[in-house]
This record gives sequence, structure tokens and C-alpha cells, in this order.
Amino acid sequence: MCKLIMSTNFCRLLSIVSCWVIMGSTGTAQTVLYEFSLPRQQCNKHKTLLTPCGNLLRPRIGLALSGGGARGIAQIGVLKVLEEHNIPVDAIVGTSIGSIIGGLYASGYTADEIWQIARRINWSNIIVDQPERTSLFLSQKQWRGKFLVSVRLKNFSPEIPAAVSPGQKLYDVLSKVILKAPFHAKESFNDLKIPFRAVATDLVTGKKVIFQQGDLAESMLASSAIPLLFSPVEKDSSLLVDGGLLDNIPIDETRRLNVDLVVAVNTTSPLRKPDELSVPWKIADQVTTIMQQKQKLAQLQKADIVIKPEFPDNTNIDFHNLEKVYSAGVQAARSNLNLLLRRIEQAKLKMLTNPDRNFNVDSVIVIVKGSVPDSLKPRIVHGSKIWRAIEIYDLLNHYFQCGWWNSIRARLIENSGKHILQFVFSPNPVVQTVNISHGGILPDSLINATLHLKVGLPFNSTLWQRTREQLFRLYRSKGYSLATINNVNLDTLNGIFSFTIHEGKIANIVVTGNTRTRNMTILREFPLKEGDIFNYYFAQRGLRNVYGLGLFNRVQLNYNWHQNQLQLQIKVEEKSPFLLQVGWNYSRERRFKYLLELTDENILGTGSRLSLINIYGKRDQLYQLLWQTDRIFRTYLTSTVDLHFHQANQFIYTKGNILGEYQERRSGVRFSIGQQVQRLGTISAEITIEAISLRHVSGKGYPTSRTHQAKIRLQSIVDSLDKIPFPSRGKYHHFYYEASSEFLGSEVSFFKLYSSMETYFTLEHIFTFHPKIAWGTSDITTPFQEMFHLGGANSFYGWYEREKLGRRFFLASIEGRLLLHKSLPLNIYWGMRYDVGAIWENSLQEINWSDFVQGYGTYLAFDSFAGLISIHYGENTTGRKEYYLTAGFHF
Repeated sequence: MCKLIMSTNFCRLLSIVSCWVIMGSTGTAQTVLYEFSLPRQQCNKHKTLLTPCGNLLRPRIGLALSGGGARGIAQIGVLKVLEEHNIPVDAIVGTSIGSIIGGLYASGYTADEIWQIARRINWSNIIVDQPERTSLFLSQKQWRGKFLVSVRLKNFSPEIPAAVSPGQKLYDVLSKVILKAPFHAKESFNDLKIPFRAVATDLVTGKKVIFQQGDLAESMLASSAIPLLFSPVEKDSSLLVDGGLLDNIPIDETRRLNVDLVVAVNTTSPLRKPDELSVPWKIADQVTTIMQQKQKLAQLQKADIVIKPEFPDNTNIDFHNLEKVYSAGVQAARSNLNLLLRRIEQAKLKMLTNPDRNFNVDSVIVIVKGSVPDSLKPRIVHGSKIWRAIEIYDLLNHYFQCGWWNSIRARLIENSGKHILQFVFSPNPVVQTVNISHGGILPDSLINATLHLKVGLPFNSTLWQRTREQLFRLYRSKGYSLATINNVNLDTLNGIFSFTIHEGKIANIVVTGNTRTRNMTILREFPLKEGDIFNYYFAQRGLRNVYGLGLFNRVQLNYNWHQNQLQLQIKVEEKSPFLLQVGWNYSRERRFKYLLELTDENILGTGSRLSLINIYGKRDQLYQLLWQTDRIFRTYLTSTVDLHFHQANQFIYTKGNILGEYQERRSGVRFSIGQQVQRLGTISAEITIEAISLRHVSGKGYPTSRTHQAKIRLQSIVDSLDKIPFPSRGKYHHFYYEASSEFLGSEVSFFKLYSSMETYFTLEHIFTFHPKIAWGTSDITTPFQEMFHLGGANSFYGWYEREKLGRRFFLASIEGRLLLHKSLPLNIYWGMRYDVGAIWENSLQEINWSDFVQGYGTYLAFDSFAGLISIHYGENTTGRKEYYLTAGFHF
């Protein structure tokens, strides 16, 4: 029951108790002196069945949310205050960050939910736009992080990127939260919980573009695509970027949505200081801000209320201290709350005729057309004979919003000289049965638990809207993000309320935007197929897989309903497949070397890679032709064909002194075939046929020879590391068995067995713990060039790189690493490591504890876009002390 106690400022004790009258119970002559009814308002499209939105005694409120980067987080605080004071929002228009905040709110998220989303996003990495390492196949992981420069070639000329980032990571974030949102834009943004528009700028025409339908995540991305920072969004013939270029506070567009009051939330940025103009996109943003000043002031003058949070220390792309920004929005909204409430009240009074008029009332009659339980019958109590018109309207509005009533009106009548205030309530039809049709993917018990409608009571439109939203949230929480409710019907004759839940069965999947890449190459990475029920988690995995191919600047998933048939569209923006990459490395032992690679990443549209690779340095040279296929057709079989020539100069040491130097040359072919284990690693078999020569350079301590060698290797590699270098989480396990025999054409027969296991985990985002254990053993006949080795900054402290050689070894280490500084473009690490191990030249030699050596050391490392610089110092229990210097990229 909705109950309202009305009292005047006179605080009279007189109480007029309403009496109940059934229509037709009296025929006494009466005169209607005045009639009261609520003004009509346009309904949201999704509120069409007996909904209270048709008559509301309040102005329609529209929010105009500006741009401003990190400052826009304050808009969440404003929404929080509006919620706390039950101030409804009827329309939202957003620009840039305002389109993101506004789009989420319009989709049914609460202010608290949006705030939690904003806090979970890693804003500092939003422009580091490359596939997550964990979404790559092993061969892709092995080449990640080796290059200083990567240049796409188109028609043999460098292809200059349009921006620092194509915006895929931002789109991924937006699409995830939009798919999980309670309300989706099935046909237009009017289908959302709150009608919504996003503002963007078309670089082709120079005109403003207003999004009112389509992919909501794409619209939000286009509206917030800061020039030079994010690539423009291509849509039809348009190139769409940040709407703030033309309309950073979209007040006019908000007014066009048939609202009575426009509340503008101004989080735009002031001009930057000279020392902040350090990168191109900040300069571009400064130019944009200057161009916006006049238009911004003109727009603000058109708003009914302007809420402007104060935060002088935050620029528009500084996403640190979000709590302070959020709090600034809360404070600004509270400071303007009384003014906003007054404007709402003033607008409400303008909707009525003579709202302050007083009426002398002798008695109150409540008429209910039809039979309803006593618990639902309105009970109207008033403390005075004098009624103001606004009090009567408020009563009508209050009861109408309860949802039980189809219509409510009041009239003042004169009967036998008495003034009677008569309220007439017409209830909604009584619900006798609720019929729900669904595909059974969720049990009836879960669905019924969300129902607020009661059998035997009138249909309640407010409770139905609550039920509808909770059903959406239930299906979204289980991953069925595209479930919809259709065929809602109330059979008024029989009291049957029915609706159908379409769970999102996929009718067809199409791929658009690909010119070279085959559809099969894309669709085989997408786990959902035609006939499946759409599942958010599978869809997101599919998008990661497709983007992880490395063939596309952007991958999007669009969907639409046609005659209740769900159609998915995987929309891709292809990169040029020709890639020129350059890397460099320096170490104290190996000196300087560079890496040059020219690759076609998409042979025959299958995603296979053909690479020409050259490494050249004072002590290392490599010439290689490499063909890698991560998936053969639709299987997870993988293959590699490798033609190579490798030359390396190596030292032989004795007690830390150079005893000799030799040159090792290998030329040959390697072929492997294996099975991908999801994106964790591979199990493979490979055969390598090589001509190997060991040539004298100086000194002694090594053999010289020319041999022909053929060997088979069975191996498994598991790699779940999140990044290289300096992983913070994940595991790496490498195991192989290798054999060479005269049967294969080798001059020497031998076998090798190797295993290495290591893991990384991080505490409080700054301290990383890294244990490792490795061992290997081989035949006594294993040749010199196939021996295991220990030593170096990343192997064993106190020894030079490859100082110790042998046919059997054991190594265990424990490393602790502390992140001292994290901020683009430089991360600084400090770490310590303890090693214990041994190596034996004779694999049959008895193992003694005295063979084991302990090492310990520390390092300081600087990681940037230009590469890594690390300085190590280590000692071991043999009395050796060494320092190590490495720089560049590891290859």
C-alpha cells in the first residue's frame, strides 16, 4: 500500500477522514467545481505496458555531460548525489568522457557501480594497445618485446600510424561493461533505461555527429577518441574523433530530447601550463581547448543548472587520485542541490494551472472502480479543511507512481452546499496467471525468484519494471548478455500476463572489414558458432583471440536483432601485413648487436608468417628464413620451417680467465610440427639437420671439427607469463628430449634431457617472487657444441656468460624483485637473487655435495620504450666476483 500523510503549515489538528464510495451508490445532484489530472508525458519505448511514466508531476530532466578526461570521473559523484536525493534523469547527452559515464548510467548501471568500474580500469595502460601476452600463441610470445622500432609497410613505403593507439584496449573495456549492462540498445539508444546520445566529430566533413543508435561501445569510443592519442573510428565514409572538438558541453543536444530542465556538468579542462606541453597529443589537446573557449561559454549560458567541480591539480588525462576527483563531483553537486531542487519545483509549478490556489474542503471521498484488496486502497488523511491545489496534484502523482493504478483523477464537487474532494482510482487489470516462455538455459527457480508480480492483485507497472531489470541482471550475471524480453502481453479479459525471454540464440555470424584475411582465419578463433546461445565470456575470449592474431588494428563485435533473430558481426580493421622491425642489444660479454626482421604476417590470408631475419654483431651473426603457422586450417596443429646460418664467437674460461676463443658455425634446416595447448604453449616434435663447424680463433681448451648432425627433439613448452621482461605473474616450463643417431645420418650419436620450471607471483603490485629450478643430463658421447652451460647475469652469479660447460647440470634460484618506480615511459626495478647449482663435464660422475656452488647478487634495472638497462653485481662461493651490464632488447 502507498500511503501519504499531507499536512499544512497551520498544523491544525482537524482530520478529515476519507470515506469509501462504490460508483453508482449515490444519485444525488452534484456540481463539478474543479477537476485535477496529471499532465501527460511521453513514455520511454521500453515502458509501454501500463507504466507510470505516462503521467508524472515533475519536469523532465536532461544531463549534459562534458568532456575533460580524468576530470570526467567527477560526473560519477554528481550522479551519486542525484540518486541519494531521488532526482530522476530522463535524458543524457555526453561528449568524450561524458559519453562514457553517461552511456553507462543510461544502460542501467548505478553511480556506485560506475565508480567501481572506473576504479578497476587501469587507465595508465589504456593507450598501451597491443594484445595481452596471455592471448598469444607461443611463437608470437617468443618474438614479443624484441624490437625497438616496428614499421608497417604499404606499397614498400612506411605507413605512418594515425595515433599512438588504435583504441582497441579502450573499446574492449567499454564493450565488456556494455554487454554486462542491464539495458541494451536493441534498435536505438532510446531503448536504454534512459534515452542517450553521444557526440563525436567527423574529420571528413568537419561536422558534429550525434549517435542515437548502433554499437554503444563504438559510439562511446568515437566520442572519446582524442586526436593523436587514439585513431579515428571509421564508420561508413566518416572518420570520427572526440566530440569535444565541436561541442564539449552538449547542452543544445540535450535540450532537443524534449526536456524541461538541462543540468550541465562541466568538467572541461583549463589551459595547460608550458611544462605540460611535452607530447604531441597534449599539444593537440591544448589547441582544442583554446578553440572551444567561446563555444563553451555560449553553451553554458543555455543551461538551467551548471555543476562545475573544482580540482585545480588534475589535468584532463591525469588519472591518478581518482577518489579526489570523484569527491569533487560529490561536493559540487551538493553545493548546487538546493538550487536544483528549487528549479525542479519551479518547473513543476509551471506545468500546472493555479497550483497555489486554495480550496475549502468539507469532506474527502475516495472512489475505487473495481475490486481491490483493502491493503491497496488509498487512505488519504489531511490536517486541514484548506487544500492547496499542489497538494492534490502531489497526491495524484504519488499514488500513480505506486504502479497499481491505470488512471487517477480528482475533482472538487458541490453537493447540498458541501464541498467534497473526490478521488477516483481505476486499478490495472488483475493478474490471475503469469506465463513465462524461455529456452530453459536457466532454471525456473532462478527466474521465478526475480518476479515481483503477485497473482490475484492488479498488475503493477512499477514492479514489472523492477522485475524486468532484475531478469536482465540475472541473465547478464550468467554470461547471457544478449537475452531480451519480448512479447509482453496482459490479457485483460482472462488476467493472463505473459512474456517471452529470448536468450540470445545466434542465427548467423558475419565478418566484415577483411580484404586479405580469410573468414576462416577469423572465425576459427571465435568460439561461438551459429546456433549457440550468446555467452559474454566466450565472446570476449573470441575477440581477444582474433585481436591476438596481430593482423588487425581494431576488432569489434556488433550485434543486431532482426525479427527476433540474433545476428553477430565481427568487424575488423586490417593492418598492412608487411612489417619491418629493428632491435638492439648490448652486453659486456657479447658486445653490441642488432636485429633486423622483415615479415609478411598474413601469408595467403591464413595468418601464417614468413620472415627474413638478420642478427649482426661483433660476436654474433644470424641469417634466417622462417615460416611459422600457428594453426593449420581449423585444427590447433602448428608447424615451423626454418632455414638458417648462425655464427657465434665463444670464449673458453679457466678460473675466470680467458683460455681460448673459437667460432661456432651452424647452417641447416629445422622442421617442427606440434599441437597448441590453447594459448598456454605447445607440444611438438622437430627434426634439425645441420652442418656444424668449430674453428680456431685463439688459445686452447676446445676442439675443432666439421660435422654433420641430424637430431630429433620432443618438447613441451608452457608459457603463461604476462609480460617480458620483468613478468609479474605466470609460469614458464620447458622440457625436451633430444636424440641424434647415425640412423638419422649424424656422425655422432647422443641424447639430451632438459627441464626448466619457474614461476612469478606479485604481492601488492610491487614485490615479485621468482623461484626457478632447472636440470639437464646427456649422454657421455654428447659433443662439445651440445653441452649445457651455466654463468651470466640471468643464469648464475659470479661466473661469466657460458663460463661453465658440462653434460649434466642442476640449478635452483630464488629471486625477489621490487618495483621502485612505475610511470610511463620508465619503470625502475631493484632485485636480489640466490643461486645454487653444479655442472659436471662427465654425466656419469658421482654427485657430491661439495660439487655445488652458491651464488648471490643484486641488480638495478631501468625498463623503457628504448629498451632495458640493467646493472648486476654477483659473487659465488668459489670466490668469484663479477659485474654485468646489459642494455636493449633480449634476442
